[in-house]
Amino acid sequence: MSHHSFLSLIIPALVALLCSGQAAEIRNITIPSKALQREAPLTIVLPDDYGKSEKKYPVIYFLHGHGDNNTHWVSRIPLIPQLADELGFIAVCPDGQKSWYFNSYTNPANQFETHIVQEIVPYIDKNFRTIATRDCRAITGNSMGGHGALYLGTRHPQLFAQIGSLSGGVNIIAWPKGFNIADSLGAYEQNTKRWEDGCILHILPKTKPDTYRNILISCGDQDFFLQDNKRLDEKLTQAGIRHTFTITPGAHNWTYWKAAATPQIRTFIEAMPFGKPAPPKHQTAVK
Repeated sequence: MSHHSFLSLIIPALVALLCSGQAAEIRNITIPSKALQREAPLTIVLPDDYGKSEKKYPVIYFLHGHGDNNTHWVSRIPLIPQLADELGFIAVCPDGQKSWYFNSYTNPANQFETHIVQEIVPYIDKNFRTIATRDCRAITGNSMGGHGALYLGTRHPQLFAQIGSLSGGVNIIAWPKGFNIADSLGAYEQNTKRWEDGCILHILPKTKPDTYRNILISCGDQDFFLQDNKRLDEKLTQAGIRHTFTITPGAHNWTYWKAAATPQIRTFIEAMPFGKPAPPKHQTAVK
């Protein structure tokens, strides 16, 4: 191969690499889990400058939807690594199977709330240079993961100062026989209180006002979860709980989540007290 031919091949590849803007390191690992009684998969995104300094980073946790796994947030939204580079945060994507991020009442090896709260968060803070405070920790998710993020955030406000949801399944009671929810909680008819205690539509409006720096809820205008998200917005407003509810064009799919994730991530980071601007005193819903 001639020198010219070699350059004609290598230069476009280098240009594409440089222009991709995705220099973050993506790690797919497993960690031991007593809560799940097995090795559990975990995807971690480290910003490009992580290995070049000793500074510490905030963390955003991303919970996947029903039928997906820990790899989907990064594989379906390449902007996640790009934003990790640009904004300087670590992204952590647990695997929740089809658990809705509950501790299962029916399977002792599916304690997913315990797994994330007592195993993953401490693991990340121990093994990576994180700013290990609630103010620099946020959690969000799509669909089942939107429920999971609001559920874990509501139950563990000492860990998360900001919580979010994209197209979240916020009213599990509307689906008593769907989406494998009964696999974790048992049949709805025999466990009504258990389902109510796990339903975001019931429990999030009972939190104390100003518990969180941000509650960010987004849903597409063609989403089958839209009406339940509207009801949640109404209940939070009636309870005087500061939050932002955004409806934009889109359905229940990755096209919508890709578009809706970026402003949510930016808002999380802007509200974190690590040299970024302070959050606004008051937020109004955007509809």
